[in-house]
Amino acid sequence: PMFISGTTLVGFDPGRKYLPVPAGEVGLSLDLAEQAGVLNSEYPGMLAPFKGVFGFAGDGSRYEGTLFRLALRTKQQAATTKLGGRSHTVDDMLRTLRDFAAE
Repeated sequence: PMFISGTTLVGFDPGRKYLPVPAGEVGLSLDLAEQAGVLNSEYPGMLAPFKGVFGFAGDGSRYEGTLFRLALRTKQQAATTKLGGRSHTVDDMLRTLRDFAAE
């Protein structure tokens, strides 16, 4: 999962497979005002899911709000992870969000 709030990007990757997480760490926290250029050139896919969502530019400017990204795993990915064997479909997540909104 990842989130952006203000100029901060936080990402969790306990398996250290998808994010440039330092050894011994399970995630990272970056100041986008300082690191957006590096991220966009060296890791162009990291900010791509957020760009254009509710006005997020991805250029290091302050974002007035918070965006969350909860990546879904396929059954194949879930079967090989050390974090647990559960996978969730888009329909599962939509149902969960509808239930949450109803409460």
